[in-house]
Amino acid sequence: MDENRLWVKTLWEPLDEKSKSPLESKEEGIKVAAYCRVSNSKNSFISLQNQISYYTNLISSKPNWRLTGIYVENKISGATYDKRPGFKRMLRHAKEGRIDLILTKSVSRFARNSKELIEVVNQLKEDNVSIFFEAENIDTSLNYNSLLLHTYAAIAQDEIETNSQLVRLGAERKFIQGTPAFGNMYGYDKAEHEGKETFKINEHEAQIVLWIFEQFIGGKTYAQINRELISKGIETKKGNKSWSASYVRKIIMEIAYTGNKITRRRTKDLLTGKVKQTKDRDQYYIMNSHPAIISEEIFTTAQNIAKENGYGKQKRHKEPTHRPFSGRLTCGRCKGKFRAEYTYNWRCVNAFPSVGLCDAAKLKDKKLLQMSIRAFKERFDFKEQGAIKELIKTLHKINQNDHFEFHRLRYFAEIEIANGTECHEKALELIKEYEEFEKKVSKIEDDRVFRDKAVAWLEGIDSLEEFESTITVELARAWIASIEVYSEDAFIVMWIDEKETIIGPKKIKRIERHVEEKEKARFLANENLEHTDLGEEVDALLETQITGQYKEMPIGNINANVLKRKTAQSKIDFEAIKLEPGLGIEDVNSLKENLAKTKAASFIKENEKKLRVACYCRVSTHMDEQKVSLQTQIAYYTYLILKNPKYSYVGAFVDEGESGTSLTHRDDFNRMINEAKAGKIDLIITKSLSRFGRNIVDVLETIKTLRELPSPVHCYFEKENIHTADDKAPLLTSLMSSINQNEITGLSSSITWGIRKLAQRGIIHRTTDIYGYTIDKKRNWKVVPEEAKVIRFIAKEFIDGKSIKDIIVGLHEKGMKSPNGNEYWDDTKIREMLRSEKYKGDYLFQKTYTPDVIGSKPRKNNGEKMQYYIENHHPAIISGKDWDLIQEFFKNRSREPIENPKALRTAGRIVFYRKFFCAECGGVVSRYRHRSTGGREGSNWRCYNSYGSMNVQCHSSSSTRQEYMEFNFMKTLSQISESDEFRLKVEEVIGKLRLSQEERLAEKEIRENIEALNQQLYEAVDGEMAKEGHDTRKIDYLTSEIINLQNELKVFTEREEKADCYKAQLRELLKACKNLKPLNFKEYHNMDVRIEPGDSIYSTTKNAKDKTYIKKDSKDHFREDLFEKYVLKAHLDYEGVILYDFIFEVDYGCGMKYQEYLEAFENAKAEINLEELLISKEAAALKIFCKQPRFPKEMREHLGNLTHISFDKRILKPLVEAGRLKLIRGKRRYDWRYYWQE
Repeated sequence: MDENRLWVKTLWEPLDEKSKSPLESKEEGIKVAAYCRVSNSKNSFISLQNQISYYTNLISSKPNWRLTGIYVENKISGATYDKRPGFKRMLRHAKEGRIDLILTKSVSRFARNSKELIEVVNQLKEDNVSIFFEAENIDTSLNYNSLLLHTYAAIAQDEIETNSQLVRLGAERKFIQGTPAFGNMYGYDKAEHEGKETFKINEHEAQIVLWIFEQFIGGKTYAQINRELISKGIETKKGNKSWSASYVRKIIMEIAYTGNKITRRRTKDLLTGKVKQTKDRDQYYIMNSHPAIISEEIFTTAQNIAKENGYGKQKRHKEPTHRPFSGRLTCGRCKGKFRAEYTYNWRCVNAFPSVGLCDAAKLKDKKLLQMSIRAFKERFDFKEQGAIKELIKTLHKINQNDHFEFHRLRYFAEIEIANGTECHEKALELIKEYEEFEKKVSKIEDDRVFRDKAVAWLEGIDSLEEFESTITVELARAWIASIEVYSEDAFIVMWIDEKETIIGPKKIKRIERHVEEKEKARFLANENLEHTDLGEEVDALLETQITGQYKEMPIGNINANVLKRKTAQSKIDFEAIKLEPGLGIEDVNSLKENLAKTKAASFIKENEKKLRVACYCRVSTHMDEQKVSLQTQIAYYTYLILKNPKYSYVGAFVDEGESGTSLTHRDDFNRMINEAKAGKIDLIITKSLSRFGRNIVDVLETIKTLRELPSPVHCYFEKENIHTADDKAPLLTSLMSSINQNEITGLSSSITWGIRKLAQRGIIHRTTDIYGYTIDKKRNWKVVPEEAKVIRFIAKEFIDGKSIKDIIVGLHEKGMKSPNGNEYWDDTKIREMLRSEKYKGDYLFQKTYTPDVIGSKPRKNNGEKMQYYIENHHPAIISGKDWDLIQEFFKNRSREPIENPKALRTAGRIVFYRKFFCAECGGVVSRYRHRSTGGREGSNWRCYNSYGSMNVQCHSSSSTRQEYMEFNFMKTLSQISESDEFRLKVEEVIGKLRLSQEERLAEKEIRENIEALNQQLYEAVDGEMAKEGHDTRKIDYLTSEIINLQNELKVFTEREEKADCYKAQLRELLKACKNLKPLNFKEYHNMDVRIEPGDSIYSTTKNAKDKTYIKKDSKDHFREDLFEKYVLKAHLDYEGVILYDFIFEVDYGCGMKYQEYLEAFENAKAEINLEELLISKEAAALKIFCKQPRFPKEMREHLGNLTHISFDKRILKPLVEAGRLKLIRGKRRYDWRYYWQE
C-alpha cells in the first residue's frame, strides 16, 4: 500500500475525560439532584434536615447548576433499594433524562450492598448520569474511579456486616449468660431482674393464655378459640379486638410459656431483609430464663394434640401475586381491608370464618371491574365523546405533576422556621403533615406503572364503547386510588385526583345503620361479660378435668402453683445449652432428647466426615501456552486434594478458551454450580478469583448463591487466600474481584488504545474478510474479482434508476447468489453495501464502540469516541464519483417519516418471535403488519420471504391469525394428555440416551482409569517435588490422559443427565397437560352473546368483526409458559398445519388445518348469532305474533317496517333453519305463511 496515498482525517476528538464530568463542566443548565438517607436514630429527622439544607445551598451556589430535586429516605436501611421509594423515584427520573448529576454524602449513604451499588452505577452510566460521593471524592463519570468505587462499596457492605456480626456476638454472649432477647409477648411485660432484661407475668393476660391452652386441650380448634376471644371482647397485646387463628396457634406453639426460651429460631438476611428458619447459626435453649405461666406437662400435651390433629405445622399456601387493588379496597362496614384470596376473590379480613366480625360478602374481580365501570360512567359523562379526552387529561395531569421534591423542600423550610422561632407545636404539626405527604407521594409513585399502561392503551381507543369493552381491572386502577366497599351496589370510589364518587348513597346509609345496631348489640353483650371475673372463670374451668383422651391429667393447680411461685421474682437458676443443628423440637420431651444428642455430638470429631471437594480450572484461549497452564492447574489441584485426608475428590471442572467476563458458554462452570446446588459438592478450590470470574457482579452473586444453599458450599481462592466461610470473605472477595475486573478493563483499554494509534497512522486492525475483499494476516486488502463484479452490477443498476426489488430480480436472473449463498438477496444487505464507504476504497474507523468491556453491547458512535476517516485505504471497487452519486440518489429518494398518532394495537406474542418457521422455505414466520379499512393494525403472521409484491422466494404467501396459532398449540397439549403417542416418542428418545450395558461398563472403566491416573499423578507430583530438578513430562502426559478421559466420561455423563432431565420435564409437561381445563371452541375463545335478553338484534351488525364476539376482560387461556419452556421452534406449512419441535428432540402436532379453524370460528359465530336472535326482542315479538300463520310482510311491519333483505337474512332464514318458524304453503304462488313452533 502506498503510504503517500493515505490521508487520515479525524472527524471528531472526544473531550478530555475530566472536563466531560458534570461536576467540572462549565456548561449551563446542568440538572443536579441530591440523595439523602438516614437510618434509625433518635435525631434522624434533624440529620435529614441538615443534609437537605446543605445540598440545597451547595447546588444553588453553582451558577451553571439547576436543582432538580432532593430525594430522601428517613429511617430506612441502605442494605437494599427495593424498599427505598425515594431512591427508586430518583432512578426513574434519571432514566427519563431529568438528572445529569447526583450528589450524595458517601457510598454508605447511597447503598450498603456492593453488588446493587455497582449495578445501579452501571445503569446510571448507561443513562449518562453521574454520581459524586462527597466523602470519598469519587466521580463515577471518570472511568479511573471505578476501582476506587468498588473498594469503598465493599468497605460499606463490610461495615454493616461487621456491625451486624458484633450485635450477634453480643447477643450470643448474653445467651450463654442466660439472658435471651425478649420481645413483646402476650402474657408477659418486659422487666429487669438483677440487672438483666427478663419477663414479668401480666396476670390478666396470663389468665387468657391459660384459658387458651385449656380450650385447645379440651378439643377446640384455633379458629373456634379465635372466635370466642373476639366475642368476649378480649384485646390483643397491641390493644386490637381482632384476633386471628394464626395468633392463637403462635401462643399454643410457644415454648416460652414454660419459663424456658429458645433463641435464634428465625434469621433475618441482612441484605435482603427476608426472614427464614435458622439453619446455619447456633441456637441456645435457656432453661428457667423467666417465670412460667404453664407447666411443661401442659405444653407437651398441647403439642401432642397439635401433632395428632395436623395442627403442628402451619399450612403455608403459595402467596398470590400482587394484584392491582391489593391494599386499596376498604370495607365500609367495619373499615377493615379487603384481602385477595387464592380463588381470585376478595374478602374483608374481618369476614373470614375464623374472625366473623363482619358480614361483608365476597367480591370477584369481574364484579370489581363492573363496579369500576359504573363509577367511570358516574364520574365521567359517557354520553359525550369528550370523555376519553377527559380520562387522558386526568392521567397526564397526575403524571406531569411530578415535582414533589420541591414540596418536600417547602416542608423542611417551614419546619426549620418553626423550630427557629420556638413554635415547637407548630413544628410537630408540620412534621406529621410531612409524614402524610410522604405516604401520599409513595402511593402516587407506586401507581405510576398503572397510569403508564393506561396512557399507552388509551391512545388506541376510539370510542367509549371500545373503552368499556376492553378495559381491565389493571387499567381501571390507573384512575382509581381506592374503593370503600359496602356492597356490590353501594361503594365510594376515591380517584387519583382526590375526588370521590358515591354509588348507592341511600343503601350506604341503610348499611351503616345496620352495622351501628349490630355494634350496639355486641357492646351490650361485652358489657355483661365484664361483670364476671374472667380469672374466676379460668380457675373454675381448670379445676375440672378435661374430657376425652387427656381426662386423666389434672391441671387445676396450674393457676395457683405456677403463677404465685413465678411472680415472686425469686432467684432463678438458669442453664444455657447449645442445640444440635437440624434436630427438631416438637415438645419438651423431644427437646430433652435434643439436649442429650447435643452433648453426645460434642464428643464426635468433625473430621470424620470428609469434605467433597472439586477444583475449577479455566484458561481464556486455546493457545499452546495456556494449554500448558491448564494442565498444570489440573495436576496441581488433583495432587492438593488427594493429599488431604479430610478431602474426597469430586473431580476437575474445566473451561478451555472461555472468557471470564460472562457466565455464558462456560459449560463446566455452570455444571459445577448445578452439582453444588444438588448437594454433591462441599468445597470448590480454584487458582484465583480471576479464574472464577472477571465480572464482579457475577462473582458476588454466585458466591452468595452458594453460601445460601441449605447445605452451604464454600469456595477457596488460593492466590488471594480467601475462604468464603470466613467472616471477612465478603469484603476481601469484593475488593479482589474489583481489582480483577479493573485489570481486564485496563487491558482492554490498552489494546483499544493501540488499535486507535494504528488507525491514526492509517492502519486498520482488521483481519476478517468482507464481501468483495479478502484480508491477509498482514492486513492487506485484495479485491475478489467475482464478488467485485456483483457489487459493480448492483451499483450500475441503482444509478440507472432501478429499485432495490428490481435489482434483486436481476441478480436472481443472472444467477448471482447472496453472500450467504442464498438464491435471493436481502434488500437490507444491498442498501448496506451501497452506503458503505469501503467499496470506494475509504475506511471509517470506529463506527461503533462498546462502553464497557463487561456486560455492554456495541453502540453507534455519535461522538462519544474519536473517529478517523481514512481515504484511499485500499483498492476501490466503485469509483468515488459513482459512490457520491449513489448517496445523492439515496438522499433524493428518502421520504419524511410518517408519524402514526396511534399506538400499535398489538405487537403479537413475544414468545412467538423467531420460534415459527415456514415449512416450505425455512424462512422465519413473522408478524405481518396489515391494516384494515378502519386503519386498525392486525396480528397475523406469515413467512418473511413472502412479503411484498415479489413472492418469488416463498409460495406460502397466506397469512395466519395469531389466535389460530395459540389454539393449535393448546389443542396439541390436549392431544398429548389424551394420547400415548407423544409420551412413547419421548420415552424412545430417553431410551436411546440411556447408556447400554456395554457403555456402562466402559463408563465404569473410564472412572477406574481416571482414579488410577489421579493416584499416579499424585505420586508423580510427590516424587518430582522431592527431586532437585523437576521433570514434568510424566506429569504432563498423565494430565493430558486425565483430560481426555474426562472428556470421554463427560459424553456419558451428559447423556444420562439429559435423559434424567427429559424424564423430569416430560413428567411435568404431562401433569400440566392433564390439569388443563377441557374447553370447547367457544369457551377457549371466550365467545358469548353480545346482547342482553330483550335487546334488539340490530344493536349488533351482521358483518361485525370477529373480536366483537369475544367477552370483555376475558381470560387468556393460552399457556405461554408451557410454550416458552417446552417448544424450541415450530414449522408452519401452506395449509396451516403446525409441527412443533419440543425440547425432547421430538416433533409433534395435532394435525389441524387453518381452514378447519376458520370454519369452526364461523360455526361458533353462527351459533352465537342464533342465540342472540332467540333472546332478542324481535324473536319475543314474533313468538306471540306468529301464533297464527303470518306473511313475511306482516311480520316486517309488526317489527317496525324492516327492509326485505335485512329481515330475510337476519331473522326469517335463521329462525326457519332452527326450526322455530314453520312454513305453510298456500295454493297460490308466493302464498307462504309462517307460524311459531317451540
